[in-house]
Amino acid sequence: MQLWRLLAFGATLVGVVLGAAWWNGRSDGRTHLIVPAVSGDVALLRTADGHTLLLDGGADAAATTSWLGHELPFYQRRFDLVVLTRADDQTLPGQLAALRRYSAGLIIYVPPTQSTPPFEAWRTIAATQGRLGQLHPGLQLQLGSTSITVLTVQDGHAALRIQVGQTNIYALESMDEVGLEQITAQLGHPADIVLMGWQVRPPALLVQHVQPGAVIYMPGGHTTLHQSFAGRWDERMPLNRLFDPAIHGRIDWSTDGRQGHVEVEQRP
Repeated sequence: MQLWRLLAFGATLVGVVLGAAWWNGRSDGRTHLIVPAVSGDVALLRTADGHTLLLDGGADAAATTSWLGHELPFYQRRFDLVVLTRADDQTLPGQLAALRRYSAGLIIYVPPTQSTPPFEAWRTIAATQGRLGQLHPGLQLQLGSTSITVLTVQDGHAALRIQVGQTNIYALESMDEVGLEQITAQLGHPADIVLMGWQVRPPALLVQHVQPGAVIYMPGGHTTLHQSFAGRWDERMPLNRLFDPAIHGRIDWSTDGRQGHVEVEQRP
């Protein structure tokens, strides 16, 4: 009888733990784009209908896997989609580490103009995951109710539009200023959020064209707000709509499909 009670208690405890994990990991009915305070370029998209997209990977393998371990429920070991918008030391280390720990339904990437040992290591691991394909302009993917469109691929760099209901994300963090000028005409929808490389000053026409609701600079690495943002937007946007994970910590932009909202870990 005592053994039966012990087993029953153990089963109840396991049920409570799993129930709590499910409760914490459940969707809140919003799609979340999360940018962590780690080195390099990486973001996680969690859709309202339960799908996940890993965008790039970051420069620090240990930091990326630690962040993902905290961000995702412990029982989730799979991404529906993994995207590599460029292959360099700011994206490959973290994504390679993530693919060693998590599986992926589909992996799409831009090959570098010249192959490197880190990229070959990444491709070897990615090939074991099953479906592997290259990004090309005009490619469209559906992730539940979220649509992803490849806007351009230039010299080993890609830009994406992610549409969630009536809201738009432009993932432009891999584009330089010349590339941004070339694709401005393709950005036919206002942007609720833009992911931008911190070293790039966006062309004035792009700012006027997409009228971003907020901008997240990737990666971080700045010490003051002035160093990060001064002169970037020529005061075309208020500072409270410009975000950098090195300054604000973890950044969580979420949308119900109609309107977006930004939450940050810390305010400068």
